[in-house]
This record gives sequence, structure tokens and C-alpha cells, in this order.
Amino acid sequence: AAIEHARKNNSNLHMMGLIGAAGVHSNLEHLYALIQLAARQSFKNVFLHLFSDGRDSPPTSAKTYINSVREVIAREGVGTIASIMGRYWAMDRDLRWDRTAKAYFALTKGQGQLVKTPEEAIDLSYSQGKTDEFIEPAIVTKADGTPVTLIKDNDAVVFFNFRIDRPRQLSRAFVFQDFTKANLNFGYDPYLVKYAKKHLIELHPAQEPFNRGPRIQNLFFVTMTEYEKSLVENRALVAFSPQTVDMPLGRVIAEVQKKQLRVAESEKERFVTFYFNGQQETAFEGEDRFITPSPKVATYDLKPEMSARELTDTLLAKLREPNQEYSFILVNFANPDMVGHTGSIGPAVKACEVVDECLGKIANTVLAYGGSLLITGDHGNAEEMIDAQSGAIETEHSTNPVPFIIVSKEYLGNPLNLPAGILADVAPTVLALLGLPQPTSMTGRNLLESL
Repeated sequence: AAIEHARKNNSNLHMMGLIGAAGVHSNLEHLYALIQLAARQSFKNVFLHLFSDGRDSPPTSAKTYINSVREVIAREGVGTIASIMGRYWAMDRDLRWDRTAKAYFALTKGQGQLVKTPEEAIDLSYSQGKTDEFIEPAIVTKADGTPVTLIKDNDAVVFFNFRIDRPRQLSRAFVFQDFTKANLNFGYDPYLVKYAKKHLIELHPAQEPFNRGPRIQNLFFVTMTEYEKSLVENRALVAFSPQTVDMPLGRVIAEVQKKQLRVAESEKERFVTFYFNGQQETAFEGEDRFITPSPKVATYDLKPEMSARELTDTLLAKLREPNQEYSFILVNFANPDMVGHTGSIGPAVKACEVVDECLGKIANTVLAYGGSLLITGDHGNAEEMIDAQSGAIETEHSTNPVPFIIVSKEYLGNPLNLPAGILADVAPTVLALLGLPQPTSMTGRNLLESL
């Protein structure tokens, strides 16, 4: 549709987003697929606005990724790199609008350094001691010194970042009819509350949005995923809408009138409620929640035990209640993830030790009451805190396989190996242990089946 809009208006198609290897915010394969799509549709007016990484990718690797992009451009015969800038400017998420303004006016007004090639901007940046993240917005020019192109009326834009938190501000600058309201309705953002740097966010009071001027007219603006509802309300289009989960595990349990309990500290409350329930706010029938406050510290390496022990004590007290009726209890331990994000290895070890201690107490109690305990995670972090290539401290999630351990009386003294699985297999395995049928919408399998 973006291509058709540009074709109909005899205008340009712009593709913008982060280039790097990490796959945290974007994936280069998505950009390549977009270029291929334009080539297949025989549409040539394609311009790329590239945001260099330097955070989730090595700090001086931008040229490597630009070379890869150039190879695809040459192979497909479509695409011209029109600008480059560091993610520091294009992807701010803390309402520091001066950064977003710099990115927006580079893309729309050509304000910034003028260069013949993106490599020229990179070299200049390195010579000033600035790594990829901080490359000043640079506009690539034609032989006559004018910009190759700018984003203007009647054009189409595809923002190919898929993670929702960092493209929002720049997207708002393009699509909001009333840009003075750009600070409103940011709503809950898991990335804003999740990372250890959240204390920095509180130190920066939100700036007022910059003076953008009138909105670009008849701009066809597409986001890779739904960054936020307010963009859609301002006529942004979404390439891949959120998937609706009709029958999450909690609902299956609720529909057979069984009781369930969700336990976490406040840092992870949303993950045992909203997300676990298929992104819906309200609790299911028979679903109780117990949330322990997280410690009020600037970063969690200062208190790696967090609130794990308090949470465990409360859980054990509930398990020992004489008429305890819960068929399913979900518990989240935040420590290895939250302390892992700080990059402090000693405290991360302590975080894991505390969780191990708490799991031991829970396992003993669950076994004493004839129950089953399942231990798993949805991603790694604390187990990989040094980059194997560079030796640098690693603070992001890892892509290593996660454990899936079942502790139950029938397997004591007779340990068995489960087959390798995926996260989608967890819910069917829980349902099998509860003796409940698996709904057809669950695509995973019961991992106990093969034993």
C-alpha cells in the first residue's frame, strides 16, 4: 500500500530504522525484504534513512552494516541511502525532544551535516571521538550539494523497527495532528519500567515538545508493529498488528472453575498479570494476585536480593493455609533479569543465589503437599554478562536456551530427560499436569507425553 501511495502521487518511498546485528529493535533482514518488495513491484524511488546502533551492536561497526545494505541495493537495483544518524538522536524514549527535533529536522528540512556518502559522516564522527550511537544527523547530497531527498508532502514512510518503545517519539513528530500533545498518553511501557536506567528517566523532567510546524500533508506512514494506539488514532498504519491470544493458560483454568494465584514483586507485576493473560487488564474469575513492593533503590545491583525472600515467605504461608484451594500458582523472580541488566557481575551472582535459596524452600513445600513445581524462564540474561567477542560487559537479554525443570514426587530418585521444547510447550504441559484438555488454539505440545 505504501508503494501504491507513492506511485499514485509520483512521490518517494522512505525506509527508516536501526541497522545493526543484535535484532533487539530491528532486523536487517526486514529492511532487505522491504527493498526486495519495492524491486518486485518495479518501484525505484526508494530512499533509506539509517540509524546507526553502537549499543546493542559493537560501537564502531556501522560501516559493516552499511556495506551489507549496499550489497542488497546493488543486487536489487533499488534504493539510495539518503541520511544517517546515531540512535541517540532518532530513538530517544525519555521525552528529550531536543534529540528527536534534531532527527526530524534532518529528515524533513535537511538540517545537519551535508556529506557525499554515509561513510564520510561516520569517519567524521570517529575523528571527533563519537561512536555509532552518537553520529550527528547527516544528509547525503547530490553532486550539486543539495540533499538526495527529504521526507515531504505526499511521500510514504516505513519505519522498520519492531520494538515499540524507541520509535514512538519520532513517529509522533511525523503523524500527530496536534504535536503540542506529544507528551500525553504514553501509557504503560514495559521497556521504560524494566531497565536499570529507569532512575535516569526520573531525573530528566519531560521537555515540552519542540515547535514542529504544520504536519507533513498526505504522508503515508507505516510502522512495522503497533508502537502505540495514539499513532494509529493519528492515521499511522501498522504492518503487523498485535496477535490476540484468546485462550491463555489462565483463562483455560478459570473456565473450569479452578482457583489460581499470581505472585511477583512490583517490578514484574505486569508480566504475571497483563502479559500472562494475553494482554488483558482484568483478572479471570478465581484469579488472586499478590504483589510485593520492589525495593526503592536507584539500580538493583545495590540490593540484588530485591524482594525475593518476602515474596517467598508470603507464598509459603499461603501454601500452608488449611483450606488452600489454588490449582495453579504462577511466581516470578525478578532478580537474575533485573540485576543482570545492571552489568554488575558480583551482584548478579548474589541475585541467582537468593533465587536458588527461595526455590529450594518452595520445592520442599510443594513436594510435602504432593504438588508439582515447574521452573523455567522466557529468556536468559545473568548467565551471559560478558560479550564473548569484545570482552565488554553485556547488559541485554541473551538468546541461550532456558531451563525447563519439573520437580515432582514421582520423579524423585528417578530423574528423566524431557525432550527439547519451546516456550509454547509450557502451557500444554501445565494443563496435562492439571488433567485439563488443551485448547486447539494452543500450538505447543505436552512435553511429558513422550516419557
